Amino acid sequence: MQLESRIDVAAIHTNIELGSRKRNIAKIKDLIERLFEHRKYVDIVILPQMVNGVPIYEIEFKKTLKISGESIPGPTTDEIARLARSYGVNIVVGPLIERRGSRLYRSAVFIGKDGDIKKVIRQVTADNSNKISGYPQLPYMALDKAKIGFLIADDIFYPEISFTFSLLNMDIIVVYPSINQDIQKQQQVAFVRAVESGSMGLVVGGIFEYKQDVLATVPTVVIDENGEEIEKIDVEEKVVAMSVTAKHVNRADTNTRLKIIKELKKVLHGKNV
Repeated sequence: MQLESRIDVAAIHTNIELGSRKRNIAKIKDLIERLFEHRKYVDIVILPQMVNGVPIYEIEFKKTLKISGESIPGPTTDEIARLARSYGVNIVVGPLIERRGSRLYRSAVFIGKDGDIKKVIRQVTADNSNKISGYPQLPYMALDKAKIGFLIADDIFYPEISFTFSLLNMDIIVVYPSINQDIQKQQQVAFVRAVESGSMGLVVGGIFEYKQDVLATVPTVVIDENGEEIEKIDVEEKVVAMSVTAKHVNRADTNTRLKIIKELKKVLHGKNV
């Protein structure tokens, strides 16, 4: 027997200005306000990456835009937490560079409607430059209504992760593409990952700028479980809303499933060494 529930998700597609955290967060606030003018309720608002205005990739553009980290909790999550409390909505802060001890991670943050940080989701695989560390923990969060998996940057190229998502009965996969790699290729892979995991897919994009020059335009795309495109936003500033019927399977994982997940964790951990 399966119990069904619905989760309403809204993804913000907007211009993100590097070096302009205050302007970025002001835009986010305005778009959330406009969202609730048209909708009475949303479970989760999902934000783009780099809302703090700090690159999470090394970008060559006239000069090298270098990455730098901040703590979690920190100034960015504190500001977003105030929005979560003000509007009474859960918010996912798209990946930023988290400094944790001597290491840097690409990390998304789930902030509850009470303003508390509920979970930090980090990129699993290490960066090729060895400047960004991988984190050996499955990148997902289990909510009361649904399970949501995350693929940050290069994680999208590892089918082991999406296979694990399928074993865990993931309902939604949120993809944050790397802006310094082939965007179209990453989006094509996102369609495959949605089918592999049997989940709805959400590629969270935006228009990324530096001093009024566009560095990258990443479409925001909603994908169904069969790999069909439901909606796509390119340059228009918009809030994309989606409702997902989550199915919770009322059965314990078999020993075989648990064993597979355990082995996959070892494989993913090995990729970070």
